[in-house]
Amino acid sequence: MKILMITNEYFELVGGLQTYINNLKEGLQRRGITVFHLHISNQISNVSNSSYFSIKKPISGSLFNVSFYSQIRRYILQINPDVIHNHCIHHSPLSLLLATKGYKQIQTIHDTMYLNAGPFTWQDRSIVVLPLVFFLEIIHKIFKKLFTDVFICPSLYLLKICRKYGFKNSIYLPHFTPSFKKLKRTRSSESGQKSSTTVLFVGRLVTVKGIFDLLDAFELAFQQNKTLRLLYVGTGPDKDKLQQKIQEKKLKSFVSLVGEIQHDQLSPFYSDALVVVIPTLRNEAFGLVAIEAMSQGKVIIAYKGGALAELVVDGKTGFVIKKGNIPVLGQKLLYVATHKKAMSKLGRDGQQIAQIRYSESSHLNTLIYLYESALKDKNLK
Repeated sequence: MKILMITNEYFELVGGLQTYINNLKEGLQRRGITVFHLHISNQISNVSNSSYFSIKKPISGSLFNVSFYSQIRRYILQINPDVIHNHCIHHSPLSLLLATKGYKQIQTIHDTMYLNAGPFTWQDRSIVVLPLVFFLEIIHKIFKKLFTDVFICPSLYLLKICRKYGFKNSIYLPHFTPSFKKLKRTRSSESGQKSSTTVLFVGRLVTVKGIFDLLDAFELAFQQNKTLRLLYVGTGPDKDKLQQKIQEKKLKSFVSLVGEIQHDQLSPFYSDALVVVIPTLRNEAFGLVAIEAMSQGKVIIAYKGGALAELVVDGKTGFVIKKGNIPVLGQKLLYVATHKKAMSKLGRDGQQIAQIRYSESSHLNTLIYLYESALKDKNLK
């Protein structure tokens, strides 16, 4: 079986989407499936081989881009895949849908933007007539529903929204994370922190991820427990601003930024953590960090919203608190630090859930079934 994965520029951001798709490709290849990858990028990639092809994304605002359509259509006809698996296609979706016409298609929805994606960006809407924009978005939704055999939603949160928007042929299939036991490990000392006191953040260093809320909460907790340490793993546009805030709070000796770490080297950082905090200020479509932390038996403190509310069971696998409630977040950090025995049980319970609900084997089995069903023209709706 030949599968063509199609991704957009969000794949270039080191994070959950990139990790999931790379793991997915590797998992399918281990099952004997041939995987091709067509990437729609901000710029043409230097990486090029027989299974990977990059196309520059079209200028937003174009209803139909002939050049974009022709490049995609030519590549698809060349490899002639059995199934096309789209991921997060936002730009010129009509051109893409027409280029893939005639092939079995599956779409994984990684965020809510796809449901509203049309030929215009939000910035463009200030210069066009809004009724025209809304009309064209309706047209795009019709084409998406006509050309796609099944829409995959990695969370019940996304599934509910898909059904609300009329995407009836939507199913729930959560992402997975490979067992860290199979991943390459580095020395635990490389994480630079003691296992019993480290508050861990893993993700992009951007304001919307709640990095400053976490710093403020840590400052409150640190005033009462001087053994606590805070570790940020990741990089992003707000890194310099975060470093400046750390210096202003005089916490440089207690807060560390280790930068971007390859996914197969994350295991010791999770292992050495007291707790993993996910204080994102937006509604996450999934939350790969959450299931990675659970698979390592770690307690999670997360802001309530989106899929995190279903991934983290308050009081059973971690704690869910209201977004922006920095004092409560600080209190939870102190609580975790002083109730380690109870937290160990929460961590073990979360680990059991992760092993059952978010296993790689189960995910791949279901996805391959969807591929095969699409080829056999089974009704997937």
